[in-house]
Amino acid sequence: MICHSDQCKKRPSVMKLAFLLLTSVMVFVALSPGPVGVAAQGPEEEPDLRLLVDGKEGAEVETYFDVGGLAPCDSGSGSIKLKNIGTDEGALLFRITDLIDEENEINEPESAVDTTPDEGELCDNLYVWLTTDGTTLGEGYASDLEGWEQFIGLLPSGAETTIQIIWSVGCDVGNIIQTDSCIFDMQFILTSPLPPILELSNLQVPEKGYYCESIDITVDARNVGHYPGDFDITMVITDEEGEVVVEETVSVTLDPFKRVTVPFPWHPIEGGSIYTVTINGLSGTIEVLRAPELEYSNLVISPRPANVCHDVTISADVHNIGDETGTFTVIATVDGWSDSQIVTVDPCETVTVDFTWHADEAGSYTVTVGPLEGGLTVIEPTPTPTPPPGGGGGGGGGGAPPRLTLDVDMWGKVTSGDRTAFGILLDTIEALSDDGVVALLIREGTEVVDPEGNAIDLITVEAVEEPPPLPPGSYAIDAYDFTPRCTFEPAVELIMVYEEEALPEGFDEVYLVIQYYREDEGGWRELPTVVDTFANTVNSLIGHLTIFAIVARVPELTITGLSVSPIKVDPEEEVTITVGVENTGATPGSQAIEVWIEGEFEDSEYVTLDPGAVESVTFTVSREESGTYRVAVDGFRGEFEVVAAPGFCWWCLIVGLLGGLLLAGALAYLLLRWRAAERKRHGEVTGGQL
Repeated sequence: MICHSDQCKKRPSVMKLAFLLLTSVMVFVALSPGPVGVAAQGPEEEPDLRLLVDGKEGAEVETYFDVGGLAPCDSGSGSIKLKNIGTDEGALLFRITDLIDEENEINEPESAVDTTPDEGELCDNLYVWLTTDGTTLGEGYASDLEGWEQFIGLLPSGAETTIQIIWSVGCDVGNIIQTDSCIFDMQFILTSPLPPILELSNLQVPEKGYYCESIDITVDARNVGHYPGDFDITMVITDEEGEVVVEETVSVTLDPFKRVTVPFPWHPIEGGSIYTVTINGLSGTIEVLRAPELEYSNLVISPRPANVCHDVTISADVHNIGDETGTFTVIATVDGWSDSQIVTVDPCETVTVDFTWHADEAGSYTVTVGPLEGGLTVIEPTPTPTPPPGGGGGGGGGGAPPRLTLDVDMWGKVTSGDRTAFGILLDTIEALSDDGVVALLIREGTEVVDPEGNAIDLITVEAVEEPPPLPPGSYAIDAYDFTPRCTFEPAVELIMVYEEEALPEGFDEVYLVIQYYREDEGGWRELPTVVDTFANTVNSLIGHLTIFAIVARVPELTITGLSVSPIKVDPEEEVTITVGVENTGATPGSQAIEVWIEGEFEDSEYVTLDPGAVESVTFTVSREESGTYRVAVDGFRGEFEVVAAPGFCWWCLIVGLLGGLLLAGALAYLLLRWRAAERKRHGEVTGGQL
């Protein structure tokens, strides 16, 4: 075949075209989504952000505010128009810089009142408001606005807004501002919007605090992003050993550039330690002390009984159970009389405080020192009999006075002791029931009287089958009703026996207590109790008679929450399950925390907590197979999902290869047909020339 140079073009062979086509298909498949790789992306395009400020264009445009020559009561306003002429939405910011308070050079009549002739005063007395669309962006004296920055809002492409500046001068300023000037720069910035971003600052942790009192811990939170956001702020408090004692999370919703102070009130239950407070990276330390506090004991009233027109000494011991020295006012009362003393007591120190009261009249009196209370009887002195003149003799007397006794009847067994007409025991009474389960020890010199101050003759004891309801978590082992409702001064000793078989399962008998029923309040009160686990007895000092019970206060461990994190994982990736546990009971307790997944037991951990303690128990699990797994812990529910990673798309490769071969075959067929047609055409032309 003969071709002219302008007609001949080099054509690729059929195999080369097929190879190129197949290669292009393979490249397409290789760049398809899959685990083998992701096609690299080019750099992101810069956003188109252009701002017109009163017709001037620039990403940052400065506008000057300049007022001067003002007089008291002057006011005015101005406005600035802003427009986004770019194609992208932007965040519009406003900033004040370069404040100048310029002094004039004319000091009359200003010089009479101006103590700083080289400094201007207008900015200090010029009140400025900045508003947009009826919303106040900020306000204040111009001198306080230096460095002030505010987020105005999001400005879409083509949108515009107007900033209005309003100012006024107080009417009571006087000549001090005469011809002064106030100047500052206003910068308007259009930038790419940022997502919600939490910024924390100004963590406030007191240097010292007291246990059982609220300690105020605060932190300032600010959203420096340009969209509203929900944030979780977590406070963690650790002790000196690094153990977490408190972990608390507060959720806040913040508008752009909004700043709030977030409080974290803390009520420490132990003192005498230094704790570290951490909130999202900020930290501080606090020393928790026991506040100065007096504990009263050992009320002594002497003499008892007292004679009219004599002095009575009243004393009590006060003990500072706090960690710091404290000054206290101790008050003593005897019915309508009162006296006070101011005492300073060091930590762990005990001081005896004495008072003197003069007994003017006979009768029964109530004596108090702080929370301590006792009774006192004042009597007329007994006159000394005068023998008759000449001695001896005579006449028949009236016989011995009747014997006064106090009897204690315990189910028919009576124990007696002599007493005075005023209820003062002359003997010690050791009353014990026949079965040995209840004992009452009333010592010589004890005053036993009813609420009206009258002496009593008989005390009886009865078992109570169904005592008044106790608080939740408390169980009465045995209860006894002592009558009548009389008082003892000083307190007497009550001893009761318990059987171990009657205790709740797993209960530690060392936590048994004696409680008494307050009929005036309709509730139970706890007494300081001594437990003898060898003799199986409990004993307390009691100052009056009522219903007494041996009480077992069982611990109550409560699940407070369940969290699962993360909630979506790859196969065999670990998932953390956190369970919150709190002991809401009155005694230490232990419990097994069990985790169940998809109805099957997964794991358990034994936790022991003191009363009021809170702890987080953590479990780690993983699963190989994809799917959703439900987690259950004592009624709380959660779940996590295992998502299998996508495999290589083999069918995509196979389809691509088959498609490439089909296209290559079709192309080869077309090229062969085309070449045959070309040969035929050239043959006809050549034959014509010959």
